[in-house]
Amino acid sequence: MSTAALGLTLTLAVTLAAERYHWPLWRKLAANAVAVGLLSGWYVACPAEPATVWALRLLVLLVVLHLLVAVVPYLGELRRTADTPGFWRYNETLFLRILTAGLYSGVLFAGCGLALLTIGNLFDIKFASYVYAHLFLVLGTVFNTWFFLASVPANVATLEQEAPYQ
Repeated sequence: MSTAALGLTLTLAVTLAAERYHWPLWRKLAANAVAVGLLSGWYVACPAEPATVWALRLLVLLVVLHLLVAVVPYLGELRRTADTPGFWRYNETLFLRILTAGLYSGVLFAGCGLALLTIGNLFDIKFASYVYAHLFLVLGTVFNTWFFLASVPANVATLEQEAPYQ
């Protein structure tokens, strides 16, 4: 699970960099191969029993990779200018999309949970106690991730245009 969590953010960062800087196919493949190699190394080195040190390493790596996703499309511009409006609009879009995905996932979980509860009460069906936990995990991981990734800005250059607040 930790490799999958790291892999999602790492491959997203690689894809964003490849799209932003118009990498040729060989460079995209090489970057993805390096990412898969790093993830394979993490998987092999990760102990079977969870340990506090590995949990802290995972937490640090996840934070670093999430921050990398937030800055990778603008690494070149940030070296030249410290304040680019596209950078802030890109991160605003990501932040609002995270909040929207969380809200939609929560509402969907509440609706599906109430539907299961209603079906159970109306038809006297006994659902196992883990059904709600599985529903929460599926909506909180699969649906939430897909919903968020569906609107990551594909063309970051369009965010560079000035958009005054009105």
